[in-house]
Parts: sequence; structure tokens; C-alpha cells
Amino acid sequence: VFNPYSIWWMVVLIAGIGFAAYVAVRLVGTRHGLLITALLGSLVSSTAMTISLSRLKDKVSLHNLLATGLLATSALMFPRVLLEVGVINRSLLPTLVAPLMVTCAFYLLGALWWFFRPYEAATAESDAPLSNPFELAPALRFALLLALILFLVEAGRRLMGDVGVYLVALVSGLADVDAITLSLARNAQGDLNNQIAVHGIFLAALSNSLVKAGLIVGIGGKALAVRTLPFIFAGLLAGAVVLLLS
Repeated sequence: VFNPYSIWWMVVLIAGIGFAAYVAVRLVGTRHGLLITALLGSLVSSTAMTISLSRLKDKVSLHNLLATGLLATSALMFPRVLLEVGVINRSLLPTLVAPLMVTCAFYLLGALWWFFRPYEAATAESDAPLSNPFELAPALRFALLLALILFLVEAGRRLMGDVGVYLVALVSGLADVDAITLSLARNAQGDLNNQIAVHGIFLAALSNSLVKAGLIVGIGGKALAVRTLPFIFAGLLAGAVVLLLS
């Protein structure tokens, strides 16, 4: 389970994706629009961007644009998961692509719907909580989280079988979807069944999505919730159905 080389290589992968977005955000700046910031910031942390955008709820004239940003930033999580899986264990992609992309499509449909609704043309300042992902402290924290989840997945599988893997995936997804995705993709290269890995990855994405839905309700309030939650729940339901039928 504890392979330092493998763990650090996966940390560099995630940090590399985040660093590309970090540089882009610093170059473009938040003054050029909420949507650009949301799309770039989601590559670093879609949860952080969800919090950042939800905090702008008092700008009533921007609610439609905020809903666009919230749905778009969450939608990008699914292609990011597929990219991570493709790099670590490409054999999982045939089963995982359809449910994740169906879910993503519902999110993007909602983003487009609100994008073409009227909103104030002026941009708003968004203090996206983005830090350099190549800084040592965040990288070490992610490495420790990844090592812990790798251990928990293996321990859960040995102690409780498939149910243990699913429980770890659900709990891990509450905080971070990248670490559990990498862990399951790596374990599936060994003796973890591919179907269990795919279901676990989807469960992690599901729990992470529900956390962000809760943040929208708790921070953004009713106005943003009614604009985004129907698309989020419809997408997750559709993705789950596709996964079960595959």
C-alpha cells in the first residue's frame, strides 16, 4: 500500500493540473469575469470555487451568472476524474466514461440555460481561494491524505469486502474526490475488481457533489439553490442509472 514513489508521482500529477489553472487565474485575474475564474479555479478546487461563488449571493443581479459558474465549475470535476483515471489505469475508462459524462452533460445543460438568461453585464470581484499547488505544505498534506486513503481502501476491502471499499469512497469523497479516485484506480491494477473500483469512484464523485450542493444551500441560499440543485440532482440520478445499466 505505502509505495512512496507511486504516491508522490500521483501528487505531482494533481499538483500539475492545479498549477496550470493557478498560473492562468493569476494571468487573467478575477476582474475579467466570474465564469472564466470559475472554470479555471475548478481545476484547482471545485469545492473552493463553489464556496467563493456562493458568497456572492448578495449580488442579486448576478444570480443567473453565479448559477452558470456554480454548475460549470462542478461539471469540470467529472472530466478531471476521467483524466486522472486515464493516466493511472486506462482499463477503467470504458465503464466509467458514460455515467460521468452523462452527469457532466446535465450540469453543462444547466450552465448554458442560466448563461443565456438575463443578468447584469458588469463583472464582479471574486476572491477565489487559490494557492500555488506546488507549495510544499499543500503537496505534503495531499500526499498524507492519499496514503491514508490507500490504506483505508485496502483495509476496508480486507475487513468488509466490497462494502468496505464503498464506505471509504463515500466518506473520502466528502473531503476530496482526487485522492480516492487515484487510490481506487491504482488498487484496480492489483487485486481490486475493476467494477468495484468504478462504482467506488462514482460514489466518491456523488458524495463530493452532494457536499457542494449543501454548500450552495447553506452559503448561497434559496435563490442559488433553486437555480442549480435541479440540474445537480438530475445529473447524479441519470449518471447512477447509466452506471447500473452498464
